[in-house]
Amino acid sequence: MRAAMILWLGLGLGCGDRTPPPSEEPSRPYYTDARGRANTPKAPPTVVEDMVAIPGGPFVGRNPACPKPGLADEDPNLDQRPDEPLRVAGFSIDRKVATCPQYEECVAAAACPPLGPLECIENTWAVVGIDSALSYCRWRGARLPSYREWQRAIRGVDGDVFPTGKTLDQARSCERPTGRYNMRRCEHTSAAGVIYAVENGNYGEWTNEAGCTIDAKGATVEVAITPKSLSKKLNQFTFNPMESEIRCARDSPATAAPAAR
Repeated sequence: MRAAMILWLGLGLGCGDRTPPPSEEPSRPYYTDARGRANTPKAPPTVVEDMVAIPGGPFVGRNPACPKPGLADEDPNLDQRPDEPLRVAGFSIDRKVATCPQYEECVAAAACPPLGPLECIENTWAVVGIDSALSYCRWRGARLPSYREWQRAIRGVDGDVFPTGKTLDQARSCERPTGRYNMRRCEHTSAAGVIYAVENGNYGEWTNEAGCTIDAKGATVEVAITPKSLSKKLNQFTFNPMESEIRCARDSPATAAPAAR
């Protein structure tokens, strides 16, 4: 009788669902003052906000935690590793990146440093350093998004690799030169309704999250993450702390479901 009971318990324990849950590793803000501030203040009345509500839950994306040996790319600026199940809490994020006039309102309010001579690209997009990006979102009572949030908003639930989905459809892709610098910039709209650019020169978008890469000596190095759409791929990020575009976010119990592709 006792042997039968032990066998029954062993079978019961072995038949459970062993599918690993989505990674719930909390985001680790690289810039400590980016996420830890209250999100309750209202945006200045002169700013007309256009944010998209993203529901929380599981999605497929890249975990910025230190990769297992052999998974990091030799070039840290093109560091690639497999997508995996992740999870994110509900949030809201800007539909578009900040423009120069929007940023200038923050400057006029004495809350942001002035734009430098090369920080207003094509007289349209504000491309600034991290301190300026933090100041702008903080002025709006918001914060920079985490890399997980950026992926969920841009790549969707299923982790799209290209603007056209899992594969690159050249007929639905575009490369149009703009302005005197002939910079290739093409805007796409994600399944969630967020507008983003690819072939965007050397510029990415700031996040507040840290990632990990491998240096030339094989040691792990923790650095800030800047998603950058290179060759129209959405699953790459760079660790290059150059000036980048700004997209702000807020914690939110999002109720709006993402639009169908």
